[in-house]
Amino acid sequence: MEDDYLMSRSLIFLIVFQVYMIGGYGVNYTYLNITTVYDPEKKSWSRLPDMPTPRGDLMCASIADEIYVLGGYYDPTNQKPNSFSSKMESFNPKTAVWTTRPDLLTARGDAAIAVLEGNKLMLVGGEGHYRDQDNYKYPKHVNEVYYVDDQTWVQKAMIPTARFRTAAATAGGLTFVFGGADVCIQQPVCPTLENNEVFLDLDHPHVYIYLKNEAYNDNAKLTTYPL
Repeated sequence: MEDDYLMSRSLIFLIVFQVYMIGGYGVNYTYLNITTVYDPEKKSWSRLPDMPTPRGDLMCASIADEIYVLGGYYDPTNQKPNSFSSKMESFNPKTAVWTTRPDLLTARGDAAIAVLEGNKLMLVGGEGHYRDQDNYKYPKHVNEVYYVDDQTWVQKAMIPTARFRTAAATAGGLTFVFGGADVCIQQPVCPTLENNEVFLDLDHPHVYIYLKNEAYNDNAKLTTYPL
């Protein structure tokens, strides 16, 4: 890749034998919205339409023939250390078009993401900053599932151990969440977690009630989406 496109903490995703790299941090922690794809047969990178929202520390997953990009961190003024994003956008590799999707219920970055059966995305844990101080990083307990077909987020049981910079995987109908980082206060290296926890998602009739100003959420809003 050219030097102008040097990226870190970006999305790197393999889909249909191609590798997609989206967003992340550039030189001096600039926020990127660059979208590129690598073709192994041609052994070359190509530039694609930019992601609408620049950000780093973002999460991604491939579902319903699109690449979903969730949350992350974006603070172009460097004056608001708690500027985690609730934005969700998806990219269609066939049409090369970005689409804005419903916002996350809880803005965050460095969370674990997993694809569940039934066209669902699970987003668990993640990072926040304590009282707008970027050297006070705290992990989140929140666990939310997005129903792609209904364009709707649903709150699920919180993970017992709050964590960020974590990972998740599904197997046998269960979702496993591994390790991650613990509360990090003015430390150059955040303490790590060794425990793993398991989540069983029970599907339900797709009838939703939208609540406003619920204490569980960081930024809950009264919103409805077409079913």
